[in-house]
Amino acid sequence: MKKIILFAAFIAAVSFTANAQTVSKKVEKAEKTATVQKDKAKECCKEAKAECKDAKAECKDAKACCKDAAKMAKAGKKECKAACKEACKDAKVASKDAKACSKECQKDCKKACKDAKGEVKKAAKKEVKG
Repeated sequence: MKKIILFAAFIAAVSFTANAQTVSKKVEKAEKTATVQKDKAKECCKEAKAECKDAKAECKDAKACCKDAAKMAKAGKKECKAACKEACKDAKVASKDAKACSKECQKDCKKACKDAKGEVKKAAKKEVKG
């Protein structure tokens, strides 16, 4: 009888260990997925910030062009000013778009992290229950 009880306890221990390992693997997978999503979002934000920086530089160049236009003869001044104004306007739009993209990426990043934490918690709860 003792042998049967010991054998049953051994089977239960092996089963529990196997379940714990499976859950641990699921937790690891969820954490890896979260890290990958977070890295992708960070890269997107980095690109958006670079685009925003480029747009600001374009706007700065356009403003410098406008200053130069003010020094030009009146005939060419109007054309140059109009072109500069358009370039600056485009740059501001690009800058605004880049900022919006950056905000969207940050939201995605936070959501991915939150989702991953949820997966990790679920897996941990299963491990405790198992």
